Amino acid sequence: MELRDVPAATDIRVIVGDTHGDHANMLRALRRVGAIDQHGARAPGYWTCHVGDVIHAGHGVQQDDVVCLEQALALFDCMLLGNHETPFAVGLGSFMGQNETLECQALLDTSVHDGRWLAATAVDNYLVCHAGLHPYLLSESRAFDSLRLQGNLDDPAATAAAINSAFERRLASGDPEPLFDWVGPIRSSHATETCGGIFWCDWQELMA
Repeated sequence: MELRDVPAATDIRVIVGDTHGDHANMLRALRRVGAIDQHGARAPGYWTCHVGDVIHAGHGVQQDDVVCLEQALALFDCMLLGNHETPFAVGLGSFMGQNETLECQALLDTSVHDGRWLAATAVDNYLVCHAGLHPYLLSESRAFDSLRLQGNLDDPAATAAAINSAFERRLASGDPEPLFDWVGPIRSSHATETCGGIFWCDWQELMA
């Protein structure tokens, strides 16, 4: 299968998220929309994207994560990181009850090394990331300084590229960046941040 971060013009878009190790329902969803056949093979004419939390990585769940990650890597063209992957994939963040180790760690490491994961992408003039981008961060994060100067804040493809570049810098420097590190007041009663970043932003923050 030829993997593509963005779809071709004629592709049917299928975007899935938060499977949390539930590989059976992940396959059921892909089968129902026609992206895979009854044998689990990819059907032509589809572009598939997983927006993160492929694995659960918490509360003792292990084996389902292995199978779910194996299948996701085989079936999705584009893989975006969620907050359940980032601690193990790139050493960023964690949450209460998360596993200390993963049986799928070697596979996760290999997929990271192979460049299978992104922080964001853009599809049909929409920005796509795990938890959404809060307007506060779009207007205030230094990751978008160049877009502000160019007047391109309303360009989803440019925004996704800026997020991915900023994510690489965040991982290389180790310096906290609100765009990725903020958990937000809804997800954490101890948080003093304005909102959550792209891995943590809560839907209630976006609705407000």
